[in-house]
Amino acid sequence: MPTHEPLTPTQLEILQAVWELGPDGGTAPAIWQQAQKVRELARTTVLTQVQRLQRKGWLKRRARGSAVVFRAVCDRSTAEGRLARRFLADFFAGSAAGFVKSLLGDGRIDRKEIERLRAAIDDAEQGR
Repeated sequence: MPTHEPLTPTQLEILQAVWELGPDGGTAPAIWQQAQKVRELARTTVLTQVQRLQRKGWLKRRARGSAVVFRAVCDRSTAEGRLARRFLADFFAGSAAGFVKSLLGDGRIDRKEIERLRAAIDDAEQGR
């Protein structure tokens, strides 16, 4: 399981590239190619960050023939939930309401996003 160490923005980008490759993941060059679709990163940067993600427990490494393949330990939804809970704990004392209030209070959230939040809350209430 992933550690409780936070991810850097670049590490999150690389993890997203691994998810885009599918559940079997990919080699470091495949991850680099996928990451290039979002922004330009040096191959060495991707390799370094892949190794750090492995050390933090976000990626698993396995040999496939002569290649080394990296895959995500958990799916995107699980990871997003863990990262969101960590963010709420670190910055809002665990309060989702406090976080939403801060979004609404600065006026940067538009009406469509508010509607999506309402729908998500309604879905969560119906699921319980």
